[in-house]
Amino acid sequence: MIKSFSKHSDTELLKQLHADNIKAFETVYGMFYVQLCRVAYKKLGDEALVEELVQDVFLNLWVKRKSLDTEGNLQAYLYATLRNKALSELRNRLLRSQHYIKVREEGGMFSVNIEDEYVARETELKIKKIIDSLPPQCREAFILSREEQLSYKAIAERMNISVNTVEKHVGKALKKLRTEFKDYNTPIIILLGLLALYRL
Repeated sequence: MIKSFSKHSDTELLKQLHADNIKAFETVYGMFYVQLCRVAYKKLGDEALVEELVQDVFLNLWVKRKSLDTEGNLQAYLYATLRNKALSELRNRLLRSQHYIKVREEGGMFSVNIEDEYVARETELKIKKIIDSLPPQCREAFILSREEQLSYKAIAERMNISVNTVEKHVGKALKKLRTEFKDYNTPIIILLGLLALYRL
């Protein structure tokens, strides 16, 4: 008979993972997959990328199962792994952006001369400037959506406006950002996600 782990503690699940128990792994997957996808999607806004990263998180869990701290917090471990993988992906995309690549010719080779944190800081300043220029209600809706991560329904209730109006405000803000960053070779959603992850 296959043992059920659905009601067991993190310690029990981690011990069973350490013992190569596939059922325990499937239980963890079922418990956290949707949660991790939701968190990642709020930051990245790219469904395909989110699914790939979350799958990598669970692959990492299984590969490293023997070294896991059986007294640890399973959710915290998974979230930390997701954050690191997402941040790494966003950094790589930003580094590949032609806008940020300083090209110099040295024997026909290209080189990248960039400081991640400096780039993120400069980009954040530009984004903040653009957001500050938005109409008050549009700016508030966008900030509640991106920084406080509220749903459109929650924003509508807080601002006492319709969900449709919230969608229009957020859409308008994103459109303006895309326009201002049109010369960048990195999608605006990636830039926003990178900045959000730096604040985690």
